[in-house]
Amino acid sequence: MADLSKAAAVLRDVRLRRERFPGFSVNEAPKDQREGYAIQDALAELLAADLGGIVGYKIGCTSPALQKFMNIDCPCSGTMFAATEVERGKELRLENYVQPALECEIGVRLGADLDPKDGAIDRKRAAAAVAAVYVSIEIVDERFVDYRGVGTPTLIADNFMNAGFVRGPERRNVDPLQLDRAHGETLVNSTLYGEGYGRDVLGHPLDVLIWLANESAARGRPLLEGTLVTTGSMVPPYYVQPGDIVTMRNDMLGEATVVVR
Repeated sequence: MADLSKAAAVLRDVRLRRERFPGFSVNEAPKDQREGYAIQDALAELLAADLGGIVGYKIGCTSPALQKFMNIDCPCSGTMFAATEVERGKELRLENYVQPALECEIGVRLGADLDPKDGAIDRKRAAAAVAAVYVSIEIVDERFVDYRGVGTPTLIADNFMNAGFVRGPERRNVDPLQLDRAHGETLVNSTLYGEGYGRDVLGHPLDVLIWLANESAARGRPLLEGTLVTTGSMVPPYYVQPGDIVTMRNDMLGEATVVVR
């Protein structure tokens, strides 16, 4: 078994120094997803002091496009921190990352706990727990020398490449049960880069939320009121360039924009 605290400390230092990471040695690497999530949990405890506390979770590889892009056939979650939020309309500064990319997602904020210990979670219950929905831009950072070569457990250990997020205006009058119909677009300098639908993420964004609620509870981290969740990209990631103006637009939720400097 990997030394969890040592592996977490290595990943913390690499992230805070904004360095590329070649991966762990064979003996140090997490052997499976269970060990990967255990390292992620230890890493979250370390990073919380530097990055303003845990505010929510991202889920990656929830759509066929992203599973093909990453060559991973299952969803994977990561931890999000308060200080990594970039306000919509503000600058995304490249010096804060190694090789950042942006993803077009649907985000939710929970208005109630969502814990399977209180009973099975279906779409109806998940929808009732959602206080607001919004356009979400996930900022991922390719800190690995070869992210496809390090293996899924190591990607999970490192928060599945999450480096931050942008939230569009919250919508409280949108029925979460209808989010599978939402159409999302990534626009780069006013030109369409890619598009997709809410149904592209595990069939429904609420199914992503259900998966996370069960997976997190099994690790002793149930989803609580106020938690932010970004449900996975409908569009392959766009690797940003200086001067880019990137907008994520959703026909049900509005839009959010960042300027790259």
